[in-house]
Amino acid sequence: MSAYTFNQIPQLKKALEEGDIQTALDLVPIVDIKNDKYEYLALLREIQSIFLLYYKTNNQLALTTTVELIAKSENLYYTSHWPQFTDLVSNSIAIIGEMDISKDKENILKAILGKLALKDSYVANHSNLNYNLACYYAKNEDVKTMMEYVLRASFSFEAKKFISDKSFEKYKEEPFFLKPLESLGHTMFTWWTCIWPIEEWYEDL
Repeated sequence: MSAYTFNQIPQLKKALEEGDIQTALDLVPIVDIKNDKYEYLALLREIQSIFLLYYKTNNQLALTTTVELIAKSENLYYTSHWPQFTDLVSNSIAIIGEMDISKDKENILKAILGKLALKDSYVANHSNLNYNLACYYAKNEDVKTMMEYVLRASFSFEAKKFISDKSFEKYKEEPFFLKPLESLGHTMFTWWTCIWPIEEWYEDL
């Protein structure tokens, strides 16, 4: 158990369960990470616990509102001290792909990815983040971006995981999808020259 107590967590959960994003945003605890970085870790664990609760109970309204909270709250952010925020982002992306079409998925995805230090090695090599992004872009039929993340994730997962995933159902017999997955044993040269960073990051190098 954490030594930290966030008294507003019950009210925060109530707002999430009601789909009240504005109230929920006001209730996210403010942590001064410069004075106590461990308190911020405790906060991340609280939010992760809330996320997992709604996922396990299949509370879709609360879950999608929690994803919006993670994307929009200024009190939840990536820090090199506690890069575990990337786990929250990764889990959120898996949910964004399933969100109701009435939700502004693209803007939520952009906002949540904008919180990450994309060139940080922890983020760039995060296997589940890369895999969930590959699934997201597969469902949205953005084949080019999908394959960039398939390549990244293929360093961590076997080909059968991709082929059996319904997200890639449309592509599982396509050579452009299968060939990279069957080419096991990527070299470090391949990683740096072909996979990292993905195309839109080049301008910042």
